[in-house]
Amino acid sequence: MKNIFLAFTLLLATCLPGQAQDLKNNSGSEPKSNFEVTINGKKIKVTEDEPFVIDTVLVKPTISIKLSPLKKFDNASISFDYPKHLSFEFEQDYGFKNWTLSGNDFTVMIFEMDAKTTLSSITDEMVKKFKKKNCVIEDFEKDLGNVKCTGKSLMVTLAGQKLLLDCYEIVLNDFKSRFIYFQDVFTDGQHSAEYQEWFSVINSSIKYTVNN
Repeated sequence: MKNIFLAFTLLLATCLPGQAQDLKNNSGSEPKSNFEVTINGKKIKVTEDEPFVIDTVLVKPTISIKLSPLKKFDNASISFDYPKHLSFEFEQDYGFKNWTLSGNDFTVMIFEMDAKTTLSSITDEMVKKFKKKNCVIEDFEKDLGNVKCTGKSLMVTLAGQKLLLDCYEIVLNDFKSRFIYFQDVFTDGQHSAEYQEWFSVINSSIKYTVNN
């Protein structure tokens, strides 16, 4: 299962223009851990290694600290909370960036390209790679973070396993093309438990930065 899932992710990367070549830089650093600090019943969210200010004088306060189950992805254009157990990878090439957050059955991929690219051109290449007979593709219009996005849903059947890829096009007011892909193992007509637990967290917290 996991090997098929990884193969699907790797094959997807080859379908995108300007494929990354493992060029790394600090803009792709993994998000730091978050902590939930409770002081006398008041909860404060704190990011690892970042200071926070207590604006009152405390006498013998009761303090508890708990590691948050969430991290925050933020690439300056798109931000959202995601479960900390997802592994983090970043790749870039000239005019191309890709962030991948991978779980056991559920993967989120964010692509940013410094040129206009259509979602149809990408999904057409994916269908060619996976073979048309193995693919079912449908257009959709869905809200992602209270913003209506157009997209395409691609169901691929490989070795008897169904893999679903929902591809959202993110349109901001600049010259770049951005896409978010939610990849999931689809069994008996249902999303994986991992998807069902965490997609709503991402969807409810996602925000977009509009450049003025």
